[in-house]
Amino acid sequence: MSNQPAWMDPAVTPCLRKLATYGRFVFYGNRDTGLPGPAPGRTAPAADDQAGADTDPVLDTIEEFVTGVRPVPSPGRFLGTVLFVDVAESTRLAAEIGDSRFKDLLSGFIQLVRRHVDRYQGRLVDTAGDGALALFDSPARAIGCAESVRDGARALGLPVRAGAHTGEMEHGPAGEVRGIAVHTGARVAALAGAGEILVSRTIRDLVAGAPIRLESRGTHELKGVPGLWEIFAVAG
Repeated sequence: MSNQPAWMDPAVTPCLRKLATYGRFVFYGNRDTGLPGPAPGRTAPAADDQAGADTDPVLDTIEEFVTGVRPVPSPGRFLGTVLFVDVAESTRLAAEIGDSRFKDLLSGFIQLVRRHVDRYQGRLVDTAGDGALALFDSPARAIGCAESVRDGARALGLPVRAGAHTGEMEHGPAGEVRGIAVHTGARVAALAGAGEILVSRTIRDLVAGAPIRLESRGTHELKGVPGLWEIFAVAG
């Protein structure tokens, strides 16, 4: 039998790592049976990285025993604000000015969106067709970006509309964002008319106290999204 203390066994170190977040653990030698162990009052050293690939189920069981709660895997969700912005009545506009001219205007519009998303510290997630999706860590920044894009597009002769919503979502494997919050934001944007910026009540509650004027547009059903939603328009 090895005289190495049990707490130095590589098989034990993953357990120490798992339990370390719940406090300091003191290990005592068993003097009655003669089993080896550290002297009373010594704390276990920092665990190394020799955990086996199959230790997670065991460690989860230990954590449940210590805390009384079975650990739940983190799905990697985060809180963010999505902003959808697109050219209103784009099909009619393209028919009026011609495909070539509309393509040039659309290119300028996307460049305009990129500049203002960067200015308001957001991330441009996707551009498709005549619209764009951007992600922000602040609803106020999303609204500020939408206002700047709308005003800049007006100078280009493009009527735009926008919609925003804040909620939990997750990153996809290609950097996209997914989740019901993203769908909700898209549905809010779909209610907007040319020149309008609409937001959900969630955003209205989050920006309370900020110098942003919002006007209620009543409650609406959002296709594919449960419940009724009160929608607000950014005034100005």
